[in-house]
Parts: sequence; C-alpha cells; structure tokens
Amino acid sequence: MVMCDRVSTARGEEGGGAPSRAGGRAAEPAAAVEVQRLQITPSFMRLELGAARDFAAKVAGGEVTDGKAPAVVSWGVNDVPGGGGEFGTITPDGVYTAPEQLPACNEVCITAAIDDGGRKRELWATVVIGPFNPEYTPVATWPTGWGGPGEFSPLDGVCLDADGNLIIASKGTPRVYRLSPQGKYLDELDPSPEQFEGPREATVDAQGDILVVDGNKGRVFRFDRSGKFVTAWGEKGTAPGELMHPHGIVIGQHGRIYIVDDVNGRVQVHAPSGEFLFEWGTHGSEPGQFMAPHGIAVDPNGDIFVCEWWGARCQRFTPEGGHLQTLAVLPRDGERVYHAMTCDRHGNLYLITKGIGRLATEGTKHPRWPSTVEKYNNEGDYITVIAHPATPERRHYRPSTAAVGKDGHVYVADGARDNAGIDVFAPALARRQ
Repeated sequence: MVMCDRVSTARGEEGGGAPSRAGGRAAEPAAAVEVQRLQITPSFMRLELGAARDFAAKVAGGEVTDGKAPAVVSWGVNDVPGGGGEFGTITPDGVYTAPEQLPACNEVCITAAIDDGGRKRELWATVVIGPFNPEYTPVATWPTGWGGPGEFSPLDGVCLDADGNLIIASKGTPRVYRLSPQGKYLDELDPSPEQFEGPREATVDAQGDILVVDGNKGRVFRFDRSGKFVTAWGEKGTAPGELMHPHGIVIGQHGRIYIVDDVNGRVQVHAPSGEFLFEWGTHGSEPGQFMAPHGIAVDPNGDIFVCEWWGARCQRFTPEGGHLQTLAVLPRDGERVYHAMTCDRHGNLYLITKGIGRLATEGTKHPRWPSTVEKYNNEGDYITVIAHPATPERRHYRPSTAAVGKDGHVYVADGARDNAGIDVFAPALARRQ
C-alpha cells in the first residue's frame, strides 16, 4: 500500500497579513494543507558483493491523499541511469544488483527520478557494500595565515562560490576571505561603506551572487560574483522580518533566502530583494519549534533542514515551513550539540556536532566529547563520521561548518585555536575484506 504523511502547515502569503517593520508581511496561520513526503524504501541497506535488492518509491506515512502513487521516471546508480561499471546496476523496476568486486568507494547512491504530479523530484537511498562504514581521508590542510588579524582567528562559515572558490567567514577578525580551490588566498569581501561585525555564514545564489549573514549586526550583505559589494539589508530586533542573531543562510526555490535566527528561535524567508515574506518557528521542543536553531540547509528538491544547538536534533520542512520529519536526534543531555550543517547533490546531510560536555573517564582528566562532522542520508539514516585523526601535533579538532564540492570532497572549517584552517576530506578507498 502506498502511504503518506499528512502534515499541517501555517504560512504567511506573499502580500497578505499585517505589515512588519522590515517592510514585508507577518506570517498568519493559514488553513491546514496535506503534504505527502516521498521516499525510497528501503532508504538504507548493506549488501554483500553480487547481492540483489528491490527498491520502491513510496509516499511515507499514512494513506495517499490523491489516490495516486508516485511515478518513477527512471532509476539510477551514482547518477548513471540504470547504473553500470563498478558500482552495480538497477533495472527499470528498481532491482539493484551490487557489483561482483568491491568498488573504490563502498557508498553507493540509488536515485529515483519522480514525476510528482508534473513536478520533477529526485529521491535517494544509500547502499553500503560490505561490512565497513564508508570512510573519508584528509587530503589537504590549509592553515590560516592569510594576512592581518585573520592569522589565528577561528573560522565560522564556509561555502563554495560559482567558480569553485571557498568563501570563508570569520566572526573574530571580522572578515570574509576567498580562497582558490587549491587553497590559495585570493582576496577578501569588502562591504564598504559598511563594515562586518561578526560574519557567520555565506551562501551563493543561482546567479553567482554571494550573500553573507552577520550575526552581530543582524544584516545580510550581498556581493556580485566578482566579490563587489552590491547592497545590505536587515534590522536588528524581534519583530517579523527583523534579525536578532542570524546564524545560518541558504538559498531555496525561486531564489528565496532562508535565514535561521538562534535567539529569535525561528526561520525567516525573504525574497531575493531582501523583502520579508514569512517566518515559522517558536521556542520549544515540539515539531516545528526550535531550541536555539543554529544550522540550515536545503536539498536539491527544495526541502529545508534546520539543526538545533540545545534541541540536539534536525528537522525537515517544506519550502513553506510545513514540518515533515525529525531526524538525527542526539541525546539531549548537554554533552553534544549541533552547530551547523550542509547538504550535497544527493541530499546527504553533513551535521557538525560540538562536544561541550566532559567524558566520564577514570583519573582526574575529563576530556571533552569529540567534535565531528556526521554524515546522514536524506532520510536521516546514519552513514559515517568525518573527523581528523588525533596526532601529537594536532591535539584538537573543532569543526565549525562544512561545504561539499561537486566531486564529493568535504571542506571543513576547523575552529581549534592551535590549528585553525580548512581541512579537505575525500571519500577513502573501500577496505578490502
């Protein structure tokens, strides 16, 4: 039986509602709408060499609301229709067969291209070949030292621009740097006549413009593809459309700007021009509420993901703010929290965890819980952890945020004061059994 989730969502209509001080419109509760969340089942599977498994595209939850099952247009393996080569094959009806020999990387992505009532979507599932979790290995480290006060400053945000360069935000300097894909210092983003006070995160829109959110000023700065300052907007406060302490920013469907504010405990949505459209979220632990939301990401289908510091969980929403799913829940014991997150082209989530509590160990020393980058697939199934191995020369590892390139390389901003910089990780060769 095809099943679905019935999700109630309240949203503010563009052009409706009460005017806000930011020039937009406040969100007003709208009639409940039913949302169907599509998925591949199973969403995660371990297979031995040569083994086969059938996958199906379904609607998660309860009874389908319109009486129609999602139509699969095509199945693929690692972006190859029908698969082939070293990563296995999949038939038109969704039967995947693992390869006879272990591939270079033992993490395989199953993709279903869906026609969802005329709207094209992709669904993803993960297959791990063999008994070992996929691994990442560090392939480069770019320490700070790009000049000026940024030399030893912890880093807060990282993203990739339209040319593959890294945009790096540092609230401590406060500066926003740009590095080449090889780690060479290029320049800094200059917001003159304004100044940064605490840049937290950056993102890039479809035109290549760079947007930087400043948590201290409660403002968003826009630069063109070349790095030239274009404009800035935002007002510090708690009213609809105002930003008290924005901590993350992404670009969603239709160029909408989604900003997560950890003090106001909400997600705000703005038009590309900066005009306030609507918001969702209040302080609390129920679905759709937030306990210090810190990170935000958008998947290729436009779904919005928000991770929380004290809530120690990730929540999934429609682009209009309808709650779809709660996933990647940590024990809410104050030992480990979520600081930031990002998403790749297959909808995989990379959640940055901070260890803020102390491990209970024998003796007098009680080290902190480790800080890591944890990888989950689009349905919230745990895949692996990405972490720098401890060495005598590198005693601390404090990732603060990450970005993922088209080639699957993961760029992690390490905020540890004794080795601040960018670590580059690549999928490691699968272990031979």
